[in-house]
Amino acid sequence: MQSVLVVDDDPEVRAALAGALEEEGLAVRTAANGVEALRCIAVEEPAVVLLDLQMPGMDGAALLDTLRTARLTTPVVLMSADTRCAAVVGRADAYLAKPFELNQLYDTVAQFTQQEA
Repeated sequence: MQSVLVVDDDPEVRAALAGALEEEGLAVRTAANGVEALRCIAVEEPAVVLLDLQMPGMDGAALLDTLRTARLTTPVVLMSADTRCAAVVGRADAYLAKPFELNQLYDTVAQFTQQEA
């Protein structure tokens, strides 16, 4: 089963995203910030990381930089309502502008979790 790591400081957002993705048959792990996310990735690299940009502590931009510096190939989908984040978005594999529809979420995640035929 493909896994998704949801990284967002809002517990309600984490729970909603996790529930929606689990209904699609994906295994989901969650983290409240970049440091927790790094711990999760060290245990098991997910198929894709859904990453909130603005979080206290290690934010999404810092986590993305850390992943890219470590040369991890895990796809990262940034999620943000901040439209001024073009520089960070350019380093991600995809971007979801908050608020987004569930179909947008499913379509974006499916790009990175489709099993090889």
